[in-house]
Amino acid sequence: MKTYLFTGLLGLIILSSFSSCRTSDHEPDLVFYNLALSFQDASGKDLVQGIELERESGSVSVEQAQSGLVKRDLYTLKVVTSQPCEDVIASKSKNYIPDSPRLGMTKYNGYSFLTNDFGMGANDCPDEKVLTYKLKCPTVFGDEAEHELVTYWEVPKIQNNFAKAICNRIEFEGKVITPTIVPESYNYQAIVILESKAKE
Repeated sequence: MKTYLFTGLLGLIILSSFSSCRTSDHEPDLVFYNLALSFQDASGKDLVQGIELERESGSVSVEQAQSGLVKRDLYTLKVVTSQPCEDVIASKSKNYIPDSPRLGMTKYNGYSFLTNDFGMGANDCPDEKVLTYKLKCPTVFGDEAEHELVTYWEVPKIQNNFAKAICNRIEFEGKVITPTIVPESYNYQAIVILESKAKE
């Protein structure tokens, strides 16, 4: 009886290990694309600093706030993906996060960053590698134009039904920017220099 019990337990352990190995090969259910951008002029002036935040960001002043949501009426943001992902966005699938892209603000190393956390269902949009951010924000850019940032991502295969995409390239107005990761937040941050601001 003891021999059978030991054999049964050993078989269960082997089966569990095999199942775990197979799970790691599956595509994640959700993929998150986390981006943080510091907009500066050629002299290094922080163009995001002082941007107005929503009231739920707290009772502290804009200058003292370390993070929060940017007021909706200060910008428009569109995140453009490839097909079939655009169909998912158009249908407002529950696997699309968020329903309306939001901009946040967070401070890091003395600079203010505009942030966006974008999520897509892996079943609807497997291995989505290119996202185009179309941003209109007069406070930052100093004009009413829509500016495009094309971002390139790698989607890892990991366990626990989600993955955090790796951003390895950003293109803005003919320039290539290499982002770096902020380990504690998993945001990929980059400094974007606005040449037009330097001429003003």
